[in-house]
Amino acid sequence: MPPTLCGINIKILIMRTILFSLILVTIPICLFSQKPFKALKDSSVLCETRKEIFFIVEDMPILKKPLDKIEESINESICLTKNQLEIEGETYIQCLVNCDGNTGDFQTVKYSPNLEEINNKIIEVLEQVNLEWIPGKQKSIAVNVFMVFHVKLKKGNLQIALL
Repeated sequence: MPPTLCGINIKILIMRTILFSLILVTIPICLFSQKPFKALKDSSVLCETRKEIFFIVEDMPILKKPLDKIEESINESICLTKNQLEIEGETYIQCLVNCDGNTGDFQTVKYSPNLEEINNKIIEVLEQVNLEWIPGKQKSIAVNVFMVFHVKLKKGNLQIALL
Protein backbone atom coordinates (compact mmCIF):
# COMPACT_ATOMS: atom_id res chain seq x y z
CA MET A 1 0.00 0.00 0.00
CA PRO A 2 1.51 3.40 -1.04
CA PRO A 3 2.21 5.99 1.67
CA THR A 4 -0.56 8.56 2.13
CA LEU A 5 -1.00 11.98 3.67
CA CYS A 6 -4.53 12.80 4.74
CA GLY A 7 -5.74 9.94 2.56
CA ILE A 8 -3.94 11.17 -0.60
CA ASN A 9 -1.18 9.16 -2.21
CA ILE A 10 2.09 11.06 -1.54
CA LYS A 11 3.44 10.41 -5.07
CA ILE A 12 0.31 11.96 -6.58
CA LEU A 13 0.52 14.87 -4.13
CA ILE A 14 4.16 15.52 -5.11
CA MET A 15 3.33 15.33 -8.83
CA ARG A 16 0.44 17.78 -8.39
CA THR A 17 2.68 20.16 -6.44
CA ILE A 18 5.38 20.05 -9.12
CA LEU A 19 2.82 20.59 -11.90
CA PHE A 20 1.22 23.49 -10.02
CA SER A 21 4.66 25.06 -9.44
CA LEU A 22 5.52 24.78 -13.14
CA ILE A 23 2.24 26.44 -14.06
CA LEU A 24 2.88 29.28 -11.60
CA VAL A 25 6.32 29.86 -13.11
CA THR A 26 5.31 29.43 -16.77
CA ILE A 27 2.24 31.70 -16.85
CA PRO A 28 4.06 34.90 -15.80
CA ILE A 29 6.92 34.16 -18.21
CA CYS A 30 4.44 33.76 -21.08
CA LEU A 31 2.50 36.87 -20.14
CA PHE A 32 5.39 39.21 -19.53
CA SER A 33 7.80 38.02 -22.19
CA GLN A 34 5.44 39.19 -24.93
CA LYS A 35 6.39 42.88 -24.71
CA PRO A 36 6.52 43.99 -28.31
CA PHE A 37 9.94 45.66 -28.46
CA LYS A 38 11.78 46.29 -31.70
CA ALA A 39 15.53 46.19 -32.21
CA LEU A 40 17.45 49.40 -31.58
CA LYS A 41 17.94 51.44 -34.78
CA ASP A 42 20.01 54.32 -33.40
CA SER A 43 22.80 53.08 -31.13
CA SER A 44 24.09 56.63 -30.56
CA VAL A 45 21.46 56.94 -27.81
CA LEU A 46 23.16 54.27 -25.70
CA CYS A 47 25.44 55.30 -22.84
CA GLU A 48 29.14 55.25 -23.56
CA THR A 49 29.89 53.02 -20.59
CA ARG A 50 26.96 50.59 -20.78
CA LYS A 51 25.69 49.10 -24.04
CA GLU A 52 23.29 46.54 -22.55
CA ILE A 53 19.57 47.32 -22.92
CA PHE A 54 17.00 46.26 -20.35
CA PHE A 55 13.25 45.79 -20.70
CA ILE A 56 12.46 45.53 -17.01
CA VAL A 57 14.70 46.76 -14.20
CA GLU A 58 14.47 47.01 -10.41
CA ASP A 59 13.86 50.77 -10.59
CA MET A 60 12.12 51.70 -13.85
CA PRO A 61 12.82 55.14 -15.39
CA ILE A 62 10.56 57.93 -14.15
CA LEU A 63 9.52 60.94 -16.20
CA LYS A 64 10.55 64.24 -14.62
CA LYS A 65 7.65 66.03 -16.32
CA PRO A 66 4.11 64.77 -15.55
CA LEU A 67 2.62 62.60 -18.28
CA ASP A 68 -0.44 64.86 -18.58
CA LYS A 69 1.83 67.81 -19.52
CA ILE A 70 3.39 65.71 -22.30
CA GLU A 71 -0.08 64.67 -23.42
CA GLU A 72 -1.10 68.35 -23.46
CA SER A 73 1.98 69.28 -25.54
CA ILE A 74 1.21 66.57 -28.09
CA ASN A 75 -2.47 67.54 -28.34
CA GLU A 76 -1.46 71.19 -28.90
CA SER A 77 1.26 70.34 -31.43
CA ILE A 78 -0.70 67.97 -33.65
CA CYS A 79 -3.21 69.58 -35.97
CA LEU A 80 -5.71 67.01 -37.15
CA THR A 81 -7.73 67.39 -40.33
CA LYS A 82 -11.52 67.21 -40.22
CA ASN A 83 -11.41 63.56 -41.35
CA GLN A 84 -8.76 62.68 -38.77
CA LEU A 85 -10.93 64.06 -35.96
CA GLU A 86 -13.30 61.14 -36.50
CA ILE A 87 -10.57 58.48 -36.41
CA GLU A 88 -10.27 56.30 -33.35
CA GLY A 89 -7.45 53.89 -32.60
CA GLU A 90 -4.33 53.27 -30.64
CA THR A 91 -0.61 53.12 -31.15
CA TYR A 92 2.37 51.84 -29.19
CA ILE A 93 5.62 53.79 -29.46
CA GLN A 94 8.85 52.63 -27.88
CA CYS A 95 11.84 54.72 -26.97
CA LEU A 96 15.11 54.11 -25.23
CA VAL A 97 15.84 55.89 -21.96
CA ASN A 98 19.60 55.81 -21.49
CA CYS A 99 21.59 55.81 -18.25
CA ASP A 100 21.76 59.63 -18.33
CA GLY A 101 17.96 59.96 -18.54
CA ASN A 102 17.94 61.06 -22.20
CA THR A 103 15.61 59.53 -24.78
CA GLY A 104 15.94 58.55 -28.38
CA ASP A 105 15.27 55.89 -30.98
CA PHE A 106 11.50 56.41 -31.08
CA GLN A 107 9.85 53.62 -33.07
CA THR A 108 6.33 52.43 -33.67
CA VAL A 109 5.79 48.99 -32.25
CA LYS A 110 2.14 48.57 -33.19
CA TYR A 111 -0.65 50.83 -34.39
CA SER A 112 -4.15 50.82 -35.79
CA PRO A 113 -3.94 50.85 -39.62
CA ASN A 114 -5.95 54.06 -39.84
CA LEU A 115 -3.43 55.92 -37.64
CA GLU A 116 -0.29 55.70 -39.79
CA GLU A 117 -0.11 59.41 -40.63
CA ILE A 118 -1.07 60.54 -37.12
CA ASN A 119 1.39 58.06 -35.62
CA ASN A 120 4.25 59.66 -37.56
CA LYS A 121 3.20 63.08 -36.23
CA ILE A 122 3.14 61.76 -32.66
CA ILE A 123 6.68 60.41 -33.02
CA GLU A 124 7.88 63.76 -34.41
CA VAL A 125 6.41 65.60 -31.42
CA LEU A 126 7.80 63.10 -28.90
CA GLU A 127 11.26 63.58 -30.42
CA GLN A 128 10.93 67.36 -30.13
CA VAL A 129 9.43 67.47 -26.63
CA ASN A 130 12.19 67.48 -24.06
CA LEU A 131 11.51 64.18 -22.31
CA GLU A 132 13.74 64.11 -19.25
CA TRP A 133 13.82 60.99 -17.13
CA ILE A 134 15.28 59.78 -13.90
CA PRO A 135 17.21 56.82 -15.36
CA GLY A 136 16.26 53.23 -14.64
CA LYS A 137 18.53 51.31 -12.29
CA GLN A 138 19.56 47.70 -12.00
CA LYS A 139 21.51 46.80 -8.84
CA SER A 140 21.76 50.56 -8.09
CA ILE A 141 23.50 51.25 -11.43
CA ALA A 142 21.86 53.48 -14.07
CA VAL A 143 21.16 51.46 -17.24
CA ASN A 144 19.55 51.75 -20.70
CA VAL A 145 15.86 50.79 -20.63
CA PHE A 146 13.23 50.46 -23.36
CA MET A 147 9.97 52.23 -22.50
CA VAL A 148 6.64 52.06 -24.36
CA PHE A 149 4.04 54.80 -24.71
CA HIS A 150 0.47 53.67 -25.31
CA VAL A 151 -1.41 56.39 -27.18
CA LYS A 152 -5.17 56.32 -27.72
CA LEU A 153 -6.90 58.61 -30.16
CA LYS A 154 -10.58 59.21 -29.53
CA LYS A 155 -12.64 62.02 -31.03
CA GLY A 156 -9.54 64.07 -31.86
CA ASN A 157 -8.07 63.77 -28.36
CA LEU A 158 -4.88 61.86 -27.62
CA GLN A 159 -4.47 60.06 -24.31
CA ILE A 160 -1.04 58.77 -23.31
CA ALA A 161 0.00 56.11 -20.82
CA LEU A 162 3.30 54.41 -20.07
CA LEU A 163 3.47 50.63 -20.12
